[in-house]
Amino acid sequence: MVALGYGGWGEYAQGELGISRAQAYRLIDIAESAEGLSRAIGAAGVLAGVSPAGDTGAAGLVDLGLSQRALREVHGRLDELTTLVTERLTAATQAGQVGWSTVRAIVGQAVDELRRELLPAADDTAAGKSGGALERALILAVRRFALTADRRALEGTWL
Repeated sequence: MVALGYGGWGEYAQGELGISRAQAYRLIDIAESAEGLSRAIGAAGVLAGVSPAGDTGAAGLVDLGLSQRALREVHGRLDELTTLVTERLTAATQAGQVGWSTVRAIVGQAVDELRRELLPAADDTAAGKSGGALERALILAVRRFALTADRRALEGTWL
């Protein structure tokens, strides 16, 4: 960035894009998640690009109806998500059931499943189990703090 006259990524993002360093990283995560889903859909034999912004203009991109928040939350588990989506879409393609509504439903269900796994299950806390869902919830809180620098993301944790 020095060659462009900026001291670092944060200054570049603010100067060129008018956004904070954290927002730039969030947008990168969203774009990487959308690209991963696009590859998964293509690997299943359904060819189309996925729009991270939800626009479906002349670029021929498909809006899967996912929020930016959903795309950010599954970014850390992108390999797992793309494998799941590819397997399910491949099975649907072989059964001859692939329309865009089916693609949206399969992708949405896979994203929802992974997002739910990030939250602690009620029986994890009641049974006093360590690890599992509770660890994932703590990791998610730390990631949110790292992205936003908002200490409220850590409320209820020991950090």
